[in-house]
Amino acid sequence: MFGTVFALGLLRALLFDAQNRPNLGDSVPAFSTRVRTVPRRTYGRLHTGQDGTLMFGYRRLLVGSEKKLVVGKASSFEVGQGIFFPSVIEPIESAGKHRVVFRLLPTHRGAEEPVRACLGLAQVRDMRFTKGIRSFWKFVMESGGESSVGP
Repeated sequence: MFGTVFALGLLRALLFDAQNRPNLGDSVPAFSTRVRTVPRRTYGRLHTGQDGTLMFGYRRLLVGSEKKLVVGKASSFEVGQGIFFPSVIEPIESAGKHRVVFRLLPTHRGAEEPVRACLGLAQVRDMRFTKGIRSFWKFVMESGGESSVGP
């Protein structure tokens, strides 16, 4: 699931210059990176709750009832602008670093500001050359044997 969706998104973004620009109130498709009980590479949609919380909705095997996870206060997260795809990151202020929480599809590359506004996140941070290629390669090569469709 992860490989197919991500590869098609990357091809659409690089070859056809496809871009998804979400509007206010839309949800944004994303893959998790081990958020609480949700396994890495679980496909779902990010949206903002009425109380300003960032929420992740996903379905087991892409069917059945939607499970929703409250990730945290939306304004405490940022959009990381990457080389190939943007990410939703959580700043770690004490260390001056960040933790990647969700990876967005490559078709959202170049639309970081609309994603930030849609989800009510704090800001857009340029991460293209801080960890960019090394982080992307690690993400692609990880093989923990975990499911990509949820628990």
